Amino acid sequence: MHQDYAILKRQDNIDAYFKDIEKIYVSNGWGSSYPEGLLRQMFSASYYLLATTTSGAVGFLRGFTDGAMVTHLSAIVVDPGLQRRGIGRLLMQKFLQDIGHTTIYAEALNPQAAQLLERHGFGESRNLRVYSRTKTLG
Repeated sequence: MHQDYAILKRQDNIDAYFKDIEKIYVSNGWGSSYPEGLLRQMFSASYYLLATTTSGAVGFLRGFTDGAMVTHLSAIVVDPGLQRRGIGRLLMQKFLQDIGHTTIYAEALNPQAAQLLERHGFGESRNLRVYSRTKTLG
């Protein structure tokens, strides 16, 4: 089924897809607004893959890497109406082709994310603690 999806990479211009990306974030409960300037900043500073069809963007993967040793997978997000159709799997396969030679860290925010990671060889690290600091507004 994934043959219907094109994968755009960092070197590709994705400006035309920012409205789609915002819709995907918001429809998955990841906030309420992603202005174009914010998305441009977010995506310009990261490794990303964008799954598209002729009608627009349908999912994306974002991460941060030094390209040699360490990568942090920060998000795999797919349009809710298109989930469970192989888009996340396609994004993960391409990601692992590109970055699989590094140690990859990822957090699973829900059971579906954990299953996707486990299906691609990730395991839970019993000794790793995750810390976060929320951005302060004002």
